[in-house]
Amino acid sequence: MGCDGLPDDHDTLYKRGIDLIDPYMKLADRGIAKSESRDVHLWAGIACLDRVLALAPKNWSAFWVRGKALQTLGEHVRSADSFASAYKIQPGNPDVGREYVLELLETKAFAEAVNVSAKLAGDNPTNAGLLANLALALLLNHELRRAAKTIEDALALDPNDPVTKALKRRIEEVASGQRKQPQSLQELEGAG
Repeated sequence: MGCDGLPDDHDTLYKRGIDLIDPYMKLADRGIAKSESRDVHLWAGIACLDRVLALAPKNWSAFWVRGKALQTLGEHVRSADSFASAYKIQPGNPDVGREYVLELLETKAFAEAVNVSAKLAGDNPTNAGLLANLALALLLNHELRRAAKTIEDALALDPNDPVTKALKRRIEEVASGQRKQPQSLQELEGAG
């Protein structure tokens, strides 16, 4: 089931790790597989990717997929560490940076989330989603003015995005005192 018994072959281990993890990864364009064996599969896939990384420590995609598996398991600190490793190798990849920022927000590392998301948004000035992520990080880092300006910039690029519109409302509610300043991503998401 896992990677026990497989040779120390990068491609074989990588494929097995991906096959075990992929059905359970949270991706925007698809649902997540349901299985009572989910956690067993994810940990086995992580073990495969750990072996891959022992063979190829610069394999950013192995770090990224490992981070997605840990994210699914709710292991946010370890997930952030894995995404940080991928980001160090691939700092120009918006998908790597986006996942890293989301895990930084999960772990309340708001200032670092602002730094990383500002760099991503600066490197990709026409990407409305990256600007919205920066606005989210700014809001959670108690930088309401910058968050309000940044969310306006994101909406100028994509005025119909419902997630960005909802974030704009939240920023306005916090700025006006209608809602208290959220201290975590969960608190922001749970606000009614």
